Amino acid sequence: YIPTGIFIQSFQFIDANDVSVTGYVWQKFDDKFPPTLHKGFIFPEINATIEQAVAYDHQIGSIQTIGWRFHTILREQFFYAQYPFDRQQIWIRIWPIDFEKNVILVPDLAAYNTADALTPGIENDFVLENWISSRSYFWYRNNSYNMNFGMNDYTGQQNFPELYFNLDIQRSIVPTFVGDLLPVVV
Repeated sequence: YIPTGIFIQSFQFIDANDVSVTGYVWQKFDDKFPPTLHKGFIFPEINATIEQAVAYDHQIGSIQTIGWRFHTILREQFFYAQYPFDRQQIWIRIWPIDFEKNVILVPDLAAYNTADALTPGIENDFVLENWISSRSYFWYRNNSYNMNFGMNDYTGQQNFPELYFNLDIQRSIVPTFVGDLLPVVV
């Protein structure tokens, strides 16, 4: 189990299915972390290359915390049938870098301030043009795969828990009405 956290600084819709995301991911490793495993993470839904660099590496007692700054474009499915009253869910699936091993990422909940219970892990001055963020949260989804990635000892093929970080947003009506609907009415 690897405690993992995420901090999102910016989201931007690139097109109907692509979202640009910038932020930080960190993981905590104790002195019992197996030397045969690698430290790091993967976003399986990237639609372009990921820019990722170690931002900090701290050791406090027996706990090493490594934080990576990242920027990437994620490909997701959005539904616009309720436009302009639509709500969307932006989700980031996070895998351990050794996803083929029996490694489970767990949210580092102790790192978040509970005073901001609706949107933990989101920048305070978060700008999301024409959208309002309503809440953010972690959740698990048990995913199954109909192949083993070419590895006979792959442990995550059936009902393996994968960590997701979600941001629920709703469209801001006023800018949408003024920018899109008012010209049509006129």
